[in-house]
Amino acid sequence: RMAKAIRASSGGFPYVKALGLALPSKGVVQVSMNLTHYQVTPLACVFQRIRDEAPIHSTEIIGFPPQAALTGAEDFLAICELWSPGRILENRIAELTKSAGQADPM
Repeated sequence: RMAKAIRASSGGFPYVKALGLALPSKGVVQVSMNLTHYQVTPLACVFQRIRDEAPIHSTEIIGFPPQAALTGAEDFLAICELWSPGRILENRIAELTKSAGQADPM
């Protein structure tokens, strides 16, 4: 129900792809979503809509979002599993660039 309410194809937020998955072993339902244009539909807006409708146990980010995609999403990040600033795209690129510059030339 929640995934249908937020996904673009069902009349929800533009640039949101979402599906709901029952996780019986955990006794919860997961809403999995892709935000394909965070400048138009910010993460914080979608998160607030979900939180208005149902209790949220935790959140998760797969991949490395750009810093700008996380603007206003402090509540989301506060309950995000395995979150660290190293997951921000710009931080990850800086880390890899630094590591590459320190590589042994031999």
